[in-house]
Amino acid sequence: MTGVHDQRRLGVAVLVRLKAVAVLLVVVWVCAPAAAQQVISAKPGTINYVEGAVSIEGKPVEMRSESFPRLRENSQLRTAAGRAEILLTDGVFVHAGENSALRMVSDQLTDTRLELIEGSVLVEWVDTLRHNPGVTITLGDATVTLLKCGLYRFDSRPPQLKVYAGEARVSRAGQTVEAGKARLLVLAGVAVPEKFDTQAGDALFRWARRRSEYLALANLSAARYADRVGGYGSAGWLWNPYHGMFTYVPLEGFCSSFWGYRFWSPSTVYHAYVPK
Repeated sequence: MTGVHDQRRLGVAVLVRLKAVAVLLVVVWVCAPAAAQQVISAKPGTINYVEGAVSIEGKPVEMRSESFPRLRENSQLRTAAGRAEILLTDGVFVHAGENSALRMVSDQLTDTRLELIEGSVLVEWVDTLRHNPGVTITLGDATVTLLKCGLYRFDSRPPQLKVYAGEARVSRAGQTVEAGKARLLVLAGVAVPEKFDTQAGDALFRWARRRSEYLALANLSAARYADRVGGYGSAGWLWNPYHGMFTYVPLEGFCSSFWGYRFWSPSTVYHAYVPK
């Protein structure tokens, strides 16, 4: 009988210890995000993601969590059989397709200029801040200034611009033309805006859409963390260690990509996430 009581006492003691361990694990799990995540901001030209063969000045781009490769002023990025995602000013990022070459003309936050040497890129602009006057893209002898949030595609062969959403100003050979939503401009001869189907796209278009969705998903935990550590001043391109990439966090309110994916600010992220 004594042995039975001893076994019961031992069983109760083990159960108590298991419950204590379980509580400790829950506490660690809840507190881990605040301890692990950091507010690290990205500078214009930061490489956020690559697939396949991508190089800067002939050297392969290696993605590591402790270092962030960057396309600096006057340097070139080539994608060969690969793709790359490049962060520009706050809320503006580039999806570069295969066999493309880019040169960073200026990497200043208030004067970001990029040259498409060859290939194709999609430029996505999801938010407008006061210090962000937009981005300028050069293609051949044409200079394109993006004026509004939206989605823009640049191709080198033939040289052309597609405005899926937004507005752009094109200067070339003494001629200035503005193109709005669903307008295509062939940047050769006399540029005349033509309509095109904004829902039709190729592999680059579909890849850019997936990347935009991943960025928006990464925004949720980044915006939650920024809210916990002070919120309002933590905005821009913030590092999300759980997704292994930077994501965009607006200063206030929320903004949406061309495809409708939302990026929440620290003060509004509770609309998308309600803790239980």
